[in-house]
Amino acid sequence: MSAGSTEEGWGPLRREWRVVVVADLVESVQHYERDEEGTARTWFSLVDYAERQLLSLRCGRLVKSLGDGMLIEFESVSSAVRFTMDIQSHTQALNQGRPAERQLWLRCGIHTGEVIPEARDIQGRAVNLTARLASIGRPGEIVVSADVHDRLVCGLDAELEDLGECFVKGLSAPIRAYRICREGAQGELEWREQETRAVPEMRPTVAVVPFAARGADVRLEIIGEAIADEIISVLARTPELSVISRLSTTALRDREDLPALVRDRLHAGYLATGSIRNSGEQVQLHVELIELAAQHVIWAETLTRPVELAVGSESELARLISAAICRAVVENELTLAQTKPLPNLDAYTMLLGGVLLLHRGAPSEFKRSKDILEGLTQRVPRHALPWAWLARWHDLYAFQGLSDDPRRQAEIARSLAERALDLDPQSSLALTTAGAIQVIQFANIDRGIELYRLAIDSNPNEALAWLMLGAAHAFRGDGKAAVEASQRAVHLSPLDPYRYFYDSLSASCALAAGDATGAIASALRSLRANRLHLSTYRVLAIAQSLSGDGEAAARTVGELLRLDPHFSTQTWLARSPGRVNPMAATFARALVEAGAPP
Repeated sequence: MSAGSTEEGWGPLRREWRVVVVADLVESVQHYERDEEGTARTWFSLVDYAERQLLSLRCGRLVKSLGDGMLIEFESVSSAVRFTMDIQSHTQALNQGRPAERQLWLRCGIHTGEVIPEARDIQGRAVNLTARLASIGRPGEIVVSADVHDRLVCGLDAELEDLGECFVKGLSAPIRAYRICREGAQGELEWREQETRAVPEMRPTVAVVPFAARGADVRLEIIGEAIADEIISVLARTPELSVISRLSTTALRDREDLPALVRDRLHAGYLATGSIRNSGEQVQLHVELIELAAQHVIWAETLTRPVELAVGSESELARLISAAICRAVVENELTLAQTKPLPNLDAYTMLLGGVLLLHRGAPSEFKRSKDILEGLTQRVPRHALPWAWLARWHDLYAFQGLSDDPRRQAEIARSLAERALDLDPQSSLALTTAGAIQVIQFANIDRGIELYRLAIDSNPNEALAWLMLGAAHAFRGDGKAAVEASQRAVHLSPLDPYRYFYDSLSASCALAAGDATGAIASALRSLRANRLHLSTYRVLAIAQSLSGDGEAAARTVGELLRLDPHFSTQTWLARSPGRVNPMAATFARALVEAGAPP
């Protein structure tokens, strides 16, 4: 039979759509020349692992294996990508302990298109293009075509880097190619990943997925997205939370098993999501906050608002939902910090729990705060934040008169703050803490203000630095500057879980500005949130006394003495950085007139 009749005997060629992977062994000729038997054994082991362990899991088929490459087909792009990542990771593991010249590396190409299949092979342009994509990659890399890129969600399925238009052998026109950025390629990204693990995220991470529309009204989807945007905007100004951008969360909105995807792909600890529907002339929003580790709903609520009030620049609805989310996250993390053994806590739970307990005021909670923060410095010794907050703990321990040796506690606080700054000289929190120690322990207000300014230069949105700057101005008697700084702090952190502390220092700033009414309002708001914070009672009693409400001032002093029976005005004044303030004597007289021991 002639060649022509042979070709005709096959009949029409069948074509099928496939995702094609080519895995090529880099410098195979040199490896076989250097160590034929060792290279062959390793290659056989790699092919066997791919076929028995990975392809059955990823629903792929090994089409053929040569001595230096594999041709594999898949039905889905995501399965092909996961396979190449897995096989590269396995190859990297095989290289552990081997000298560089004996390490085997793969480069992989992925393309999707029509192939011409038969029982033992696949042919066609798509196969050739895949091989050319593999040839572009460096050792340990995965290169994909534009068709594959378009079927992936960057950051969810893979991180992708655009290589631009690439000219390859055998093709007249350039092809658009993308590199999958995977950890561990020749060690470079592996080192970066290890550094990331060594310095973990120190804040709970919240993802807000746009609310799903329920109903025929086409506006609902737009409104649901707008509300999610506003919630993200408000939450992002809360320094205690890390918030995933909506560009990332939008990619997940219609995916199955949303909580698991948000946890595993976005590495969030909490998911806020829900649905939106019409309710007459109003919209009804159902919101859930899910704690992703345990897959538990820790807060849920249904809210109904007129359409015109549901959206807007940080609408009342967005602020209400954001405040509830923040409160639920903080309460959940605090419960975990109080009830679970330290080895079982995430770093961010330890930090947030430790800081919250530090501010609570009860002696047992204050001690637990120290235990947690010390444990965190041991777990992540190269992170500045735990050291800064531990310095803050010793600062408050000395200032509140709880230590038998306050001077030694002050020196410990200063040493810990310096250690935090050695780790991160630009840490705005460490600079703020160092400034607070200078002001509170050593009455060096000028140096403290200098450090607060450095903190603000490093991070203009460091709300605590603005707050402490306001307090320093209040100690110095500059009421106008004090109020301006404290108001800036509250604006930067409207949902701060330590809001009572902001209100307490805002009361001091208002008092320094001669605004007794404003000081009373801020102090009462602070006490509603925390009735154990002693300095708030002092500020409130002074403001009430100066405003002429002696009866209220006496009640406040009575509560102060109940909580701190050893309080005396002279001891307080001697410890206060505000003793340099010309108004200090007036404040002391106001306390005594309200019934405080002199």
